[in-house]
Amino acid sequence: MNRTTALLLLVTAALPAQLARIPPRAVVNAASFARPGLPNSKIAQGSIFTIFGERIGPDSPATVSEFPLGESLGGVTVTVRQGDVSVPAIPLFVSAGQINAILPSDAPLGRVSIEVRNGTRRSNPAPVEVVPASLGIFTATG
Repeated sequence: MNRTTALLLLVTAALPAQLARIPPRAVVNAASFARPGLPNSKIAQGSIFTIFGERIGPDSPATVSEFPLGESLGGVTVTVRQGDVSVPAIPLFVSAGQINAILPSDAPLGRVSIEVRNGTRRSNPAPVEVVPASLGIFTATG
């Protein structure tokens, strides 16, 4: 094996460790944290949802601090896709392992995929079911 081949193998082996990753069933309603398949687990248009993952955001957490809210926070964007339709979510909090965002009110209904871009890293698409309404209650005591 020559040096070029050895270097290529080393770089290729290191790439998966650097990718942003959203594990299965890791996109949840931010108020209930109900996992997909459970009652009230679907994400409603206009609601806040949470994405758990690896390397999906910056090492130093960032949170919104002023209005108007934007489509990017700390170099992170969240995209909701269904076929050819693509809408940006509005990130409220981003960190390496968690993102809280607002699902746009015009997000397509039904099965969609959510993808995170953190700088040059792009996550795998995560499947989510979007509905017009889904109960989730935030409380002061959690």
